[in-house]
Amino acid sequence: VADSNNNKIRKIVIATGEVSSVTGAANTSVSYGRTDGAAAGASFDYPYGITTDGTSLFVSYDNNSTIRKIQ
Repeated sequence: VADSNNNKIRKIVIATGEVSSVTGAANTSVSYGRTDGAAAGASFDYPYGITTDGTSLFVSYDNNSTIRKIQ
């Protein structure tokens, strides 16, 4: 899920309802950025949409008109 208001990408396990952060440090204050890196080190400025090719996750974000890849 693209959590635009918190500038994070979230994973939701439907069976349990468990929510975790895929990008950015979990449970941190709302902050934005444009940092590339491994999932936990990546930061976003208003992520808007996500899709996958089955291996990687692609994230688009509004404030920079960019698509980025998370492996």
